[in-house]
Amino acid sequence: MKHSTLPLKIDTNLPLSVSTQIKNQIKVLIAKNFLNSDDFLPSTNQLAQCLSVNKNTIQSTYSQLKDDGLLITGKGKGAQVADSQQIEAYLKDDNYLSLIQNIVEEVVNAGYNVEDTLLSGIAYNQLFAFSDSNKKRFLFIECKQSACQFYLDEIKVNTDAVVNTIDLDEPKDKLQTAIKQADMIITQNDLLDRVRSEVDITNKKAIGVTSTKDISLLFEMIQGN
Repeated sequence: MKHSTLPLKIDTNLPLSVSTQIKNQIKVLIAKNFLNSDDFLPSTNQLAQCLSVNKNTIQSTYSQLKDDGLLITGKGKGAQVADSQQIEAYLKDDNYLSLIQNIVEEVVNAGYNVEDTLLSGIAYNQLFAFSDSNKKRFLFIECKQSACQFYLDEIKVNTDAVVNTIDLDEPKDKLQTAIKQADMIITQNDLLDRVRSEVDITNKKAIGVTSTKDISLLFEMIQGN
């Protein structure tokens, strides 16, 4: 089947690129069988005109979908939905579509606004960096006081970072290994000089905390600034 248009919507107020919005909506149309194997999508000119976007944006989007294995493109042939085996293989490896469908249904059934919920999710991820492919690794040294424990607990609860603790009286080789594996060192402020003198923390970001529970400092730790 040849489609001259698609039921796509662009919202420039969303913190997502136009290409990302188009690509993911086409993925949903394919996953929900609104677009089937061998169907032809609108030409880049047609879809660009329909959505009032640049032709290059559509070309880039189609190219990304081809790289994902969902489209077949060729010069003079247009963009065609891939065969069913390719689609099944993609959907088997990409569980996000079924997951987000369940989330959206739960949000609607609970009476919440879907867009506000998803935007809150984006904002939460921006703050706490859950999408980092490589998890941040924190090492808390001699953090037994309440203020230091505050940062440790908050990082554990609000991120998926790897959080380890160690005391200064541990063997030096064990302490040095733990430091080598960490991205950030956190200790009590009055122990920071001692830590620097007893072990090598060169090229590691080291933070000393006081009795104050500083939210700005917590976010500095989480975001790695």
